[in-house]
Amino acid sequence: MLDWWIHPPVDPIVKVYIFNYTNIDRFLNGTDAKIKIEEVGPYAYREHIEKVNVRFKDDQITYHVSSISRFC
Repeated sequence: MLDWWIHPPVDPIVKVYIFNYTNIDRFLNGTDAKIKIEEVGPYAYREHIEKVNVRFKDDQITYHVSSISRFC
């Protein structure tokens, strides 16, 4: 069980969407009544996370998180 916590057997896939304002200048100067938004993405990447430098002392656990991301 401890090994699964330190080295999780699953690598989550994260999807990110970015939204681009296409007419911000026209909206701010009053030419356009609504902001137009363009969806860009999704950008997906797989993330591998594990805990390193795990130390147990009395009733405390200290560790660092190591993360590696790769685009899918």
